[in-house]
Amino acid sequence: MYAAMKNGECSLVADGYDRFRLMERNEDINSDCSLEWVGRAEDVSSGGPAVLVDAGVYCTSLVGHALEFYLKEMQMDGFIESAFNRHLNSVSSHSCPEEDDDANPDDAQRLTMADMGGIFLCHAVACVVAVFVSCLERCWSNRKNTRQQSNEVDASEEETPLEERNAIITSRSIYLGQGSNKSL
Repeated sequence: MYAAMKNGECSLVADGYDRFRLMERNEDINSDCSLEWVGRAEDVSSGGPAVLVDAGVYCTSLVGHALEFYLKEMQMDGFIESAFNRHLNSVSSHSCPEEDDDANPDDAQRLTMADMGGIFLCHAVACVVAVFVSCLERCWSNRKNTRQQSNEVDASEEETPLEERNAIITSRSIYLGQGSNKSL
């Protein structure tokens, strides 16, 4: 890949950072020190010894957890990075002068909660406004439905002829009158 880029067949290579660091120190690939890392890592994943995790039958999960613990400890102490740098120095055929890069992500200042307070405040205000608008919409919808129902009742009364309404009222009063006679 790197040889094809050096020959001009391609303009970039997508590769892992550790492999890039190794190729950066290879005189055949980077003799003029023009090879540079551009962009960011797409996927950062760690690897380690492959041990089968079981449910306690063979205790391999215990071995896996112990290895993970010690590897994480070596990583936090900086041993893995220093060992890799020693390896790079032992296999490198030349070294390029280091540039002072102010945009190094490791040296960037982390944001505190006070720095991010404004964005949290904006989200809180947006949530309150959203809840308020939702309540208003629900009240408006209920009021609209009530008006439609009352308009439908009024419209149905207007459509019913006067004689039919009187007959309904009369039949109700007769029924009520008969019911009251039975109970006496």
